[in-house]
Amino acid sequence: MQLQIHSQSTLKETNKIKAVVNKKGDTLIVIPVKDARIILTNLKVCELEKKELSELYELNLLKDSLITNQKNIIGTYKLIVKNFSPIEKKYKDIIFNKEEEILELNEELNRQILYKNISIFTGLIAVTLSIIFL
Repeated sequence: MQLQIHSQSTLKETNKIKAVVNKKGDTLIVIPVKDARIILTNLKVCELEKKELSELYELNLLKDSLITNQKNIIGTYKLIVKNFSPIEKKYKDIIFNKEEEILELNEELNRQILYKNISIFTGLIAVTLSIIFL
């Protein structure tokens, strides 16, 4: 098997592609304009796709970063809610105690109103009896 010095030296088709190597070792490839347009169009498409892919990759990284930040914010909010839980329980206990205190005060007020009414009624009876027996 013979080693290849230049890949263009393996071309066997004539009149389609021609490869020429100069004295410095530079290779010149001669092809029809139609084929050159196809190759350049494909290269341009590949270049555009590569650029689009890199932009999509950067956009994806930004979205991943945004998602990570949102997860961190949600975690922070969960901690805040967790910290408010004991505070909420404390205030619920305070409200419950105040409601009980209000009920006790209402009972005492009703008792005092009853005592007042009894004393007024007793006073009326005493005045009425004193008027009758005098």
